[in-house]
Amino acid sequence: VACADFPVILTALNSAVILTSSTDSRKVNLSEFFTGNRGTVRKKTELLAKILIPLKNEKSAAAFEKFQRRAASSLAVVSVAVHLELENNICKKSQIVLGAVSPIPLIAEKTCTFLSGREISPAAVDKAAVIAQSEAKPITDVRASADYRRELVGVLLKRALRKAVNRINKKNRI
Repeated sequence: VACADFPVILTALNSAVILTSSTDSRKVNLSEFFTGNRGTVRKKTELLAKILIPLKNEKSAAAFEKFQRRAASSLAVVSVAVHLELENNICKKSQIVLGAVSPIPLIAEKTCTFLSGREISPAAVDKAAVIAQSEAKPITDVRASADYRRELVGVLLKRALRKAVNRINKKNRI
């Protein structure tokens, strides 16, 4: 799960899943679905029946950035998914999720709090990257060192934030 793309992306989009058993169904937000490396809250008697992705408005956009060692490898060394809602370039809502830097998709809560109510300026993007780097909990393994992964978090977050802002600004042109 840690280096998979879709859990990171869907968590950033505030998605949920429907888990169904022979006797019951329940809705679980993706932010609460993963419990650890290859672990989820799904019971042995349940199937994942649906993935619910909320509709977004025209003042919002998402972006995903991923670094992998080779084009042929789909495993992320680090990934970042961003969902922003802006009004006059002021952040109304954000969801930033980091992949491959913890056992589960990591919601960068301090980074989101920092961006809330703030103009998304180059200085704010730089500061958000530093905060996200401090929130990452990477390990060293055969694909990258913890320090390298932490550095990548900053680089990829800056790219994703810029991409999401550009997408919102293009939608709102007259």
